[in-house]
Amino acid sequence: MLDAVASLRPDVVVVDVHLPGINGLEACRQIRTSSRDAAVIVISAAADEDIHERALAVGASAFINKYEIADHLEAAVRQAFDDASATD
Repeated sequence: MLDAVASLRPDVVVVDVHLPGINGLEACRQIRTSSRDAAVIVISAAADEDIHERALAVGASAFINKYEIADHLEAAVRQAFDDASATD
């Protein structure tokens, strides 16, 4: 996944906290380090406030609980694109 992000250079990456092979928070940190322009939206089924805070601390643009994804993902992606447009 990290290789794909590096080669494709997407504007927005949606990553789950629980990924096979790598923790999603670590993936977020690495994406933000290597691709500063990409917005990273972290999702998780865990409702733990600590995970939310840790996601933001490693550079997530947004954190969305999976149970609320239908309500918040589109808005988070739109915000990421708006933020990118504002810095261009």
